[in-house]
Amino acid sequence: MLDEVFERLYLNSKSEKRTDLEELYRIIKESFLEEKDAEYVMDFLKKYFLEVDEETRQVKLSSWTYSLFEMSIT
Repeated sequence: MLDEVFERLYLNSKSEKRTDLEELYRIIKESFLEEKDAEYVMDFLKKYFLEVDEETRQVKLSSWTYSLFEMSIT
């Protein structure tokens, strides 16, 4: 599940696009039975892996997370 989320975020970041925060939350919520679990995952991602623009409600991978994916793909 998280692989799909990270892949989508990576591809968007690579093309310098951002992902809508609500869209990301919807994707995560669809993968979990309990909404509380989806909230925990979202908080975890925001804390450690994402850069969040609260004003525009857009997210992208943090620079170190992007670099990690870049290395794993090549």
